Amino acid sequence: MVFGSLTAMRGVAALLVAFFHLRYGVIGVPLFDLYIFQFRFGNRGYLWVDFFFILSGFILAYRYGDACSKLNLRGYGHFVWQRVARIWPLNVVTVLIAIVYLGSKYGPSYLRRDAIAAAIFCAIFVVFTYTTYDFYFVPLAAGLILCLSLAQGPFTRVLEWRPMVLLGEISFSIYMLHGFVLWLCQDIPASFKAGLPFWTGALWLLAAHLLVIGLSYLSFKFIERPAHRALTGR
Repeated sequence: MVFGSLTAMRGVAALLVAFFHLRYGVIGVPLFDLYIFQFRFGNRGYLWVDFFFILSGFILAYRYGDACSKLNLRGYGHFVWQRVARIWPLNVVTVLIAIVYLGSKYGPSYLRRDAIAAAIFCAIFVVFTYTTYDFYFVPLAAGLILCLSLAQGPFTRVLEWRPMVLLGEISFSIYMLHGFVLWLCQDIPASFKAGLPFWTGALWLLAAHLLVIGLSYLSFKFIERPAHRALTGR
């Protein structure tokens, strides 16, 4: 598989973003939530979103570099449709489910506030991303992508292992669905979490990630792939 290691890194990056969010689901388990938030790499998990932008730029340049020399309206339309067919179906499904869930839980007014909060969050994220404190991640991510595209060794062989590549293939579903697992964890009463021993926090967080992976695989198999094939005629 061409650049299988890079495909696998998409899955790894998606799980690191999921970990950044899913930590909030174990808040309430005595001491464990305090312990898990001490990991600094987890607090910078949002930067792996930047990794996707850099990786996408590299793959687009590699995949369409030659085509750009003879680009026409038909070719550009085909490219846009391929992207829409890849992302749009799952995005619509998850947004609709989120609207129903949040609307039934908090009422219609929450959705309006949520949209404003999402816009503010995106604005804050852009500011955080381009501050001098986080800018170091950009050259590191670019270097990682370049190295993986050229290297053949133990690390790339691990990443090119079929389960790892599959993780990358379902990475978009991991992004779109891990929020639902977080909400499920947060809906469990704090009084119940407070009665759990410390070690259950680790098992809880592991189970949350396994559930995300399982749901993402089902989403990839029964939503993403069939919708993409139907929309593109493949």
